[in-house]
Amino acid sequence: MLDGAQFDLWHRCLFIPVLLLAAAIATRLIRCVSASQIPPPSGQARWVIWAALCAGLAALPFGMPLLQRLMLLPVAAVLLALAFIDRRYRLLPDRLTQPLLWAGLLVNQQGYFTSLPEAVSGAVAGYLSLWLLNAAYRHRHRRDGIGQGDFKLLAALGAWVGWPALPMLVTGAAATGLCTVAIAGLLRKPGWQAPLPFGLYLAAAAWPLLLSAAGGE
Repeated sequence: MLDGAQFDLWHRCLFIPVLLLAAAIATRLIRCVSASQIPPPSGQARWVIWAALCAGLAALPFGMPLLQRLMLLPVAAVLLALAFIDRRYRLLPDRLTQPLLWAGLLVNQQGYFTSLPEAVSGAVAGYLSLWLLNAAYRHRHRRDGIGQGDFKLLAALGAWVGWPALPMLVTGAAATGLCTVAIAGLLRKPGWQAPLPFGLYLAAAAWPLLLSAAGGE
C-alpha cells in the first residue's frame, strides 16, 4: 500500500511517459501543419521525444492536481509542435496558436491556472507588448524585427499563465535565446547569425511557468 508521499512521487514520475504521448501528438501536428512546407527532416521525432523527456523531468519538482496534468497534455503537444516548426521554418502557424489562445481562456474560466481577468489581460498584453515593440523597430529600421506569430503565441501563453507572469516569460525566453546565440557564436556553428526563432524560446520559458501555475505556486 502506497503512502501519500510515495503515491505523489509515482504520480509525478508517471507524467514523464504521459508526455511521450504529447510528443506523438506533436509529431502528428508537425506533419499536418508542415505539409505545405519543406518535408519534415528525418530527425524530427527524435528531437520532439528528447524535448518531451526534458519537459517531463522539469515537471518532477511540481506538485499539481491530476486534472491540471491532463490539461497540460495537449498544451505540451502544441508547444512541442510550435517549437519544432519555429526552429525549422521560422513559422508559428495560426492553426496552432489560435486554438491555444482560446483554450487558455476557456480553461481559466474556472481559474485552473490563473483567474479569468488575468488570463484576458495576459492575452491582450502579450499581443500588444510585442506588437508595439515591433512597430517601434519597424519605424526605425523599415522592416519587421519580430514575427506576427510571436505576438500570437505570447498572447496565447498570456491566456494560460496571466499577465503577471509575462515579464518573467519574456525575460526567460530572451535570456535563453541570447545565451544560445552566444554559445553558437563562440563555437562558430553554421547559421548562428540567422534570425532567432523566438517562438522556440517562448515555448521553453513558458513550460515551467505553466507547471507552477498548475500547482498554484
